[in-house]
Amino acid sequence: MSPIKGLSDRGLAFPEIGKIRLGMKVKNAQGVEYPTDLTYFRVEFDESEGEAQQVFLNAYPGGQPKVMRVLLPYNELSRNWDAYYEAYTASRLVARSDGETILYWVNTKDGRTMVRDGKAVETIASDLYVMKDGQAVVAGAIRAEIGQPVPYVEGMVVGRDYQKKPVTFRVVGRLKVILPELQRYVYLTLTTGSKLGVINLGGVSLDPETGERVYSGELGAVAAICDEINGGRLQGVPFLLSRRMKEIRYKDGDKTKKTTKALLHIEADPSWVMAAMTRTRQLATPRVAGLLAGEIPLEVHEPITDAEIETDTEGDEPPFPWEEPEAATSETEPAVPAETGTFERPLDPGALVAYVRNMAEKLAKEKATPIDRQVVAAQLNALLGSDTRRYELCQWLVGAAKTEDMTSGEVQAILAWLEVHNFNDDPPGYVKAEAEAGHAEALIEAGQGKLF
Repeated sequence: MSPIKGLSDRGLAFPEIGKIRLGMKVKNAQGVEYPTDLTYFRVEFDESEGEAQQVFLNAYPGGQPKVMRVLLPYNELSRNWDAYYEAYTASRLVARSDGETILYWVNTKDGRTMVRDGKAVETIASDLYVMKDGQAVVAGAIRAEIGQPVPYVEGMVVGRDYQKKPVTFRVVGRLKVILPELQRYVYLTLTTGSKLGVINLGGVSLDPETGERVYSGELGAVAAICDEINGGRLQGVPFLLSRRMKEIRYKDGDKTKKTTKALLHIEADPSWVMAAMTRTRQLATPRVAGLLAGEIPLEVHEPITDAEIETDTEGDEPPFPWEEPEAATSETEPAVPAETGTFERPLDPGALVAYVRNMAEKLAKEKATPIDRQVVAAQLNALLGSDTRRYELCQWLVGAAKTEDMTSGEVQAILAWLEVHNFNDDPPGYVKAEAEAGHAEALIEAGQGKLF
């Protein structure tokens, strides 16, 4: 069979069936939801994976393991583990950086892409805002011509969310792992927002001057050994993924305090290490022997600063010390806009989804006629240009591709978003921008689009 260019020639990939989380959201006495840290792994399987969940519970009774046996799905470390600085509005990625340059950046006002693949795709000339004492202040200027890299600046503001709050970068690390107990080539993704976790796991990079591989952290240690004795293959190496309690320091104003935190770690299973040590003796590889004996240091990062510790988070968890948020007041802005006239348009994709689904609940009792469904289909086709693009947007927006499969509330909510009542009405220009940005996000979430 010959491949369809761009569709069936994208390389090997295993299906994802769940998430591994390091925290969870809880409510305080006033009913306000906030994230909290956990000392164990919280494993969530997709709804269709009931059998896999039961196998997991049989292997880890209680479902709250602090240590898990895992394998990596791919030989290349970069396909199993990556870490970036990322910025989001709601659930939409708006910027990504490797800590030196910005790799991807979209304008949060109109959704246009300003940086792609690490290069400016339009001339950028604006003030540089950074966060200082909780406020966005001017700290210089950003200048880049088309094709030039855009430098990353710590604390920089990359846009505003729909509530006009500054959007900044945060650490995001993702690790794909296979649970051997499932006996399937499927993976789960662990996400961490912890600088300490990212430093612990480390990785492999290339020295810009020599081109040699530079190893760091716990994954880097195993990768170095595999490069020497295993042909660089990481697949099949058994790992132990763990959370270990550690006392660490943080800044609270002018004072330095201590707290205990469950940090993320990964190491090769001792049985594999013993076999590796035997293999190194057979091959007489002094570098690996030194690594295993602890004689050759792997950690090449700078010492962790108090500032890094103070802002450290683990995925769903908040910076510590953990404090419950204050109860919402009547002056607090709503998380989801209630009426189309009370917020600035166009909406970013995350706010659009929240708005439509919120309206669908409010309009659940409003009957949608067959004509209403036809109006939705016709208006979206006019905006997007085809049935296929409409199906993709609607599936992402309300969970139903076709209008005939939508609830009455969902149909009425989309009509409210489009601001139309019949076939002859024309949606405002900002609705067109929202539809295009939403469709692009739908493709990304479905694995068909590109982030950068």
